[in-house]
Amino acid sequence: MPRELIFTSAPSGLKPGSTGYCTVARHEDMDSMLERELERLSLYEITGTQRPVIHAFRIISLQSGQFYALSRISYTGSDHTGRTNYLAQHLVFDESEIYSGASPVDYFIEPNGWLTEWPAGRAPEFFRGPTGGEKAPHHPATVQGDAAAPTWEMVTGHPRNAYSPAHRTGGEYRLLT
Repeated sequence: MPRELIFTSAPSGLKPGSTGYCTVARHEDMDSMLERELERLSLYEITGTQRPVIHAFRIISLQSGQFYALSRISYTGSDHTGRTNYLAQHLVFDESEIYSGASPVDYFIEPNGWLTEWPAGRAPEFFRGPTGGEKAPHHPATVQGDAAAPTWEMVTGHPRNAYSPAHRTGGEYRLLT
C-alpha cells in the first residue's frame, strides 16, 4: 500500500507551529528525509491565468533508500487568508508495489482518491497502518493495469516507462493537463 503526504496552505500543519504552506497529512511512518524532499517538490508557482494540474512520477534516491513517488499538484482557489492556494498530494511506493500491474498513468487517469482541496476546518492528521485509514487514496488493487502502456510509449518513447522510468535519465516525468 502506498504511503501518502498532502501539502497545502492551512491554518496549522502537522509540525507544531507550522502554518501557511505546510504538510497537513502524511503516513506516520514516513521517512523524515523523504518528507522533506516531498515538501520541496510540492511547490507550485501560480503565474498568469494558466492553472495546469501537474502529474509527476519520480524516482527519489536518498540516503535512507529509493522511493517511487506519484505527485499531483493543482490550483485550489483561495486559502484561509484569501491568498491563492494549491494542493500537492504524493503517493510513495516501494519497489515491489511499482511492478504490481498498475502504471503511473493508470493512477493519474483514475480520479477517485485524488483530492481537489483540503477541506476548511479539517485538522491535520497522520495516516496509520497499511491502509492509512479511510482517507488514503488509491490501493494498487483498485487500479487496472496495462491499459495506458501505448499512450505512455507515445509520451515517453518506451512502453516500459508505464511501469518504471528506467529508460529515461533523470527519473522524472511531468505531465500537464
